[in-house]
Amino acid sequence: MSDTAICQDFEQVDDKMMLAESVVAAVTRVVGFAAMLFAAVFVLLMWAQPVWADDAMQRGDLVRILTDRYAESPAAMGLTGDGRLLEVLTTQDGKTWTIILTKPDGTSQVISAGQAWTQTAVALGPDV
Repeated sequence: MSDTAICQDFEQVDDKMMLAESVVAAVTRVVGFAAMLFAAVFVLLMWAQPVWADDAMQRGDLVRILTDRYAESPAAMGLTGDGRLLEVLTTQDGKTWTIILTKPDGTSQVISAGQAWTQTAVALGPDV
């Protein structure tokens, strides 16, 4: 094998090594960015937790607040497997809704709230 051929082989290897290093660097940057993005979203979600998520109060007081401030009243309810009462409160027109969870001791927490509640009478079969 001539010196020229050996030099060309080394150049090809060198080119491939530079390409591999570039790919590794790019992947490292993407993974690092994704990790930072995930961490930022996680922190924001934890920080943006609703004020009521940790606040518990007696069910009557909570329902009274939702009725007075938002004109919401109980629209649906059910018992969970561990004996808690899950309720949906809505305005008559469905403009707003709130889901609360009440423990057997009578303390309640807001689980979620939103807009555009639709009451449906459609019975879904087992195939849905």
